Amino acid sequence: MTAPPLRWLAPGRAARGVAAWLAAALAAGVIAATLVVGFLLVREAALFAPFAPADWWVFLNLWRPLAVGGVILAPLFSAPVALAAVWLIRRRRWPRPQADILAGALAGMVALAAVLSAVRLLAPIGDGQ
Repeated sequence: MTAPPLRWLAPGRAARGVAAWLAAALAAGVIAATLVVGFLLVREAALFAPFAPADWWVFLNLWRPLAVGGVILAPLFSAPVALAAVWLIRRRRWPRPQADILAGALAGMVALAAVLSAVRLLAPIGDGQ
């Protein structure tokens, strides 16, 4: 017995594009969190070389809140880019699969840059300086 086909994921359906955009935005949020924690680990290891094992856990425990923030911020930041791309693709009548792939990659990169910028801007909060 086979499952019925998912009609909302059929080619040409709007839900298919929304699902692809959301997957790209969520992946960008997780990648941004991973890059931030990796950067912090490398920077701290280079500046303060003898690291105690307990100090590594502080940075690794930062990943989860950064990932949650990225998963929330990435779709929020990439939505205007995705909407503009859809409008432009339809207005210019560009070939659909190729234009959608390029627009999705662009929206993911914009979301990644926006999340990394937000993390960089919000990093000094709580330092007390």
